[in-house]
Amino acid sequence: GFDHNLLVERCQSVVMAGNSLDRNPRYQSRSGPQPVNDVVFRECRDCTITGLHLTNVRGAAAAVTLDGCRRMHLANGTILDSDGVGLALRNLVDSRVAGMLIRDDRPGSRSIPLLIEGGQGNQIDPEMLKLLK
Repeated sequence: GFDHNLLVERCQSVVMAGNSLDRNPRYQSRSGPQPVNDVVFRECRDCTITGLHLTNVRGAAAAVTLDGCRRMHLANGTILDSDGVGLALRNLVDSRVAGMLIRDDRPGSRSIPLLIEGGQGNQIDPEMLKLLK
């Protein structure tokens, strides 16, 4: 879990349900590199991610990234107090994203809740689209 809490590449039919992922202080070092702890699905298809609870991602472009994926279902998850982008959807196709709580309540935070780049045919919860900046 040092570079990623989860890295899934070119996979099909992965189901991830009811997981809590967080930073583990035992892996941290004041002088060495810091753990990133993000979740990345790259070039995957037909996967379901429900009930993901992810907090305190540091130094990653996004806490959760779906990149080049197709027919993904991301629902009812929580992304809290993470650097960068909370949820990045890059070239996502024919997928559904709904019911996500994405917040960063740290003082002075500049994180962005949601980033959508490219993609087509997706069903994005209208409440989530309000997070776009």
